[in-house]
Formats: sequence, C-alpha cells, structure tokens
Amino acid sequence: MASELRVNTLKDASGNNSVGMTYVASGSAKAWFQVNMSSFSTVASFNTASVTDVGTGILELNTTSAFNAAHEWSAQCTSGASSYNTSYYPDNVTASKIGMRVRNDSLSYIDTTYNMMTVVGDLA
Repeated sequence: MASELRVNTLKDASGNNSVGMTYVASGSAKAWFQVNMSSFSTVASFNTASVTDVGTGILELNTTSAFNAAHEWSAQCTSGASSYNTSYYPDNVTASKIGMRVRNDSLSYIDTTYNMMTVVGDLA
C-alpha cells in the first residue's frame, strides 16, 4: 500500500529555512549533471541514468525519470572556460534524453573539462 505525505511547507530540523511545496514541485531542478568531456567522466549528477558521448563537443543526458514530453523542459548549460559556449542540442530529443554541445569562439566543437547542465520542467 502506497503512503502519502501532504504538507504545505518544508523546514529544516531547527524549524528554519522553509520552502513552499509549490516551489519544490515547480521551481526546482529536475535533473542536472557535471561532466568532464575530456576524460568523459560524470563528476556529479541528479536524475541522470547516463551521459552519452555523441561526438566531439556533443553529449546527451539520459534521465532516470522522464519529463512529460519532449521539449516540455528548459535546459541551461555552462562550461568552465569563458572562451567556450554551450547550448542545448535539439537533435534526437525525447522526454528522457536532452543534448548539449560545446563550441569554441571559432564555432568548432570541442571537448572541455568542466561542463554542467541544469534541467527544469514537469516530470511525467
């Protein structure tokens, strides 16, 4: 038998640092990862089943829990160096797969050491 806990606000053990459930359900990251593309190793992650190396400067995040549908989420990407730019990679996107690409100032794809993506949206 499944259990259900209904609350309006969460607080830490001291009764401080409260957060409303609307924010928890709607405003929190539903998936994120940090990956080193040079050695292709995942440094840290949440709701991440795997990260796939698609090619130089291109990777795909495969989530553990899917979103409602493809494109019903928003991804923010970053790289650790100011001379590189990251962007959402729209090819082959599904409710549980999101892509990222990293390019240098010449717009050539490049594997970089520090890459992060945060994804928000509604989970299925």
